[in-house]
Amino acid sequence: IIMAQWLSDFKRFLTARVINDRELEVVYERTLQTADQLIYQEESYLSMLSVSAIVAPLIGLFGTIWGLTHSFVSISTKQVADIATVAPGLAEALITTLGGLMVAIPAAVMFHYLNGKVRDIENDLSTLVQQLALFGKIWTIKKEEREIVVETSLGSAQKPAAA
Repeated sequence: IIMAQWLSDFKRFLTARVINDRELEVVYERTLQTADQLIYQEESYLSMLSVSAIVAPLIGLFGTIWGLTHSFVSISTKQVADIATVAPGLAEALITTLGGLMVAIPAAVMFHYLNGKVRDIENDLSTLVQQLALFGKIWTIKKEEREIVVETSLGSAQKPAAA
């Protein structure tokens, strides 16, 4: 997408007789903006994983407290602290804790893995944008020094008039 955006902008300037620094700067800025939009879009998907990794253990903790509370209520109601009285509340506590951890751990791992991948993509895009800008500067310098054969959209070649 970025390469296509850059090429569509730069293609207009290829046939121009002179490309000034301002026009090249516009192409560079638009390419940077496109790269930033791509990174923003990729990062937007990470928020759900982050929220899941943070909230799931809290829900598990809430369930643990709820289950233990049920156990203590059962003990006070039956006036007996045997396993049959305590077990249902403890089971609730353990199940909700397990559920919270089963969601939180994979979500945290995936969040950090994908966040690293987004950073890699961001690095690659930054390098690409800088290389394209450098290529644009070199192209404008070389264009002034020699004639260039420009491919038209129909596939035929034409020589631009010499400066």
